[in-house]
Amino acid sequence: ELEAADRYCDEAVQLGWSAGLAYNSRGVLAVVKGDYEAAARNFTAAIRHSGADALATRNLRRVQAVLARQERQGYDGTVLARSAESD
Repeated sequence: ELEAADRYCDEAVQLGWSAGLAYNSRGVLAVVKGDYEAAARNFTAAIRHSGADALATRNLRRVQAVLARQERQGYDGTVLARSAESD
């Protein structure tokens, strides 16, 4: 259940358990939900908390590419979800 996973990530951040990993996980959950702006915010937080973590940096670049395509082409959730998976 996505909501439960999101709560676990929130708890991990609040408890100080690997904030970078928790924010990266929240970003992944946001992508699954189709909320690419929230994903970008969470990947940025992961980078800030983990000192430019390579995984979070890669994920942020992928989400930024999807957001740029979204801006250029207009929103189509199906196309965007597929393009995020293929990046």
